[in-house]
Amino acid sequence: MRPDKKIKVLKNRIRENHKDYKAYIAIGDIYQQYGNFNGAIQAYQRALKIKPNDEINLNRLGEAFWRAKRYPEALRQFKKALKVNPKYAYAHLNLGKAFGLVNDKANAIAHTRFAVKLFRKNKDENGEAKAKQNLNQLYK
Repeated sequence: MRPDKKIKVLKNRIRENHKDYKAYIAIGDIYQQYGNFNGAIQAYQRALKIKPNDEINLNRLGEAFWRAKRYPEALRQFKKALKVNPKYAYAHLNLGKAFGLVNDKANAIAHTRFAVKLFRKNKDENGEAKAKQNLNQLYK
C-alpha cells in the first residue's frame, strides 16, 4: 500500500477514535520514513498529548527533531524519554550519538556504553550492534 493510502487509513482510524495514539505514531513513522520530518513531529506530538509518558514515542520525536536539524529540541526529547524510563537503551544510544556530534565525547561514550549493556541485557542483538558501531566511531 502506498504511503498516502496508509496515512488516509490511519486518519480514518483517528476519526473513529480520537484517542488512538498508535495511529498518530504510525503516521509519524511514515512521514519520518519519507523525509517529512515536520509532519512526523506533529504526529508524534499529537500522540504524546494522548499518552504523554511514552518513552518510545518521546525517543521517536527526538529522532524526528534531530533529522529536522532541531538539535536542542531533540536532546530535550531524548532526556525526557530517559526520565520516563532511565533504562531505555535507544534513548541512551541516541544521546550518545548526539553528544558525539557536538564533540562531548565523555557523555557520548558514557551513554553509548550504557546502551550496549542494556541491549545485551535485553538480548537485543541489533541494538547492541548499533551501539557497538557507534562506540567504535567514538574511539576513533
